[in-house]
Amino acid sequence: MITKNLEDFKKFIPVETSFREDGFEKLTPFLENVYKNTLCKYIGKEQAEIIKEHSGGSEIIKEAVHYAKQTETNLAIYEYLPLGAIQITSGGINIVAPKDQKSAASSDIRDVQRYYKRTGLKALDNLLQVLEENEAEFPAWKSSKQYTKFKKLLVNSTQDFQEHYNIFDSRQTFLSLTNELETVEYQYLIPVLGKSVLQTLKNSEVQNEIHKEVKDYVSKANVFYVVSKTLGSGLYFQESTGFQLRFDLLDYERNFSSKERLSSFINEQKKGKENEASNFLKIAKKLIQDNPDVFIGYAPKTKSISKPFINGKGIVAI
Repeated sequence: MITKNLEDFKKFIPVETSFREDGFEKLTPFLENVYKNTLCKYIGKEQAEIIKEHSGGSEIIKEAVHYAKQTETNLAIYEYLPLGAIQITSGGINIVAPKDQKSAASSDIRDVQRYYKRTGLKALDNLLQVLEENEAEFPAWKSSKQYTKFKKLLVNSTQDFQEHYNIFDSRQTFLSLTNELETVEYQYLIPVLGKSVLQTLKNSEVQNEIHKEVKDYVSKANVFYVVSKTLGSGLYFQESTGFQLRFDLLDYERNFSSKERLSSFINEQKKGKENEASNFLKIAKKLIQDNPDVFIGYAPKTKSISKPFINGKGIVAI
């Protein structure tokens, strides 16, 4: 874990003076869990280890360490809270309540959980932003599978997605959508454009203006198809100007809506975005067809015509 001691912990979590080393020791399994299952998951084990062993360095590195600790401590408290007052003994499971004090109600614990989860996930978003905007400072992250797995996509960064649809610059929202971005490439883009053209569009070294224009239209189609598929899923906070991953949603509160339960407004948005995506893809296809010298790999699909089969007995079969 990156949070080394009680002093480190107190920088991010306000606790009473009675909270001492023994209380911190109870939290270490939760801190280690966040380190392994959240930080390593998002930034890669090697980069997490480098941040963990950090001492000194640039201000950018220090900023990353700060956000990593803020993520770790807040999410650890979020996981610890439901169990904090529980004591497991050989005689069973008990709730501990000091004299002259009243244990927090379940609703109070949920409210506090919501706060710490939101704070921890926002800190993680800030950490990802620091990494993304300072790639040269974090080579281990840049070479990790966490980075490379979405760099193979056409729309491969938060900034790229944000350019076409508002996700409030949330890195975690973008990362949560990468699987859908890849699915849309196979489901919609490749059948229309072909693998060769899509790979050409992904080649950042190409500077032709037509190439840039087509890439912009195809990127819009990619994003809008994803938005259409995602709206109403229950995982995102929807606003009139866009959506973002809900940081305050507790695990058991997730609500995956069926088509029947979606509001007419959301259904209209879903259909509208799908139509926009389809139109942008048609515009891109027309530009590709009009510029074969730029997109030499484009091979329009030809409709096969069934040939009549004559069985030699005067019967023609189609």
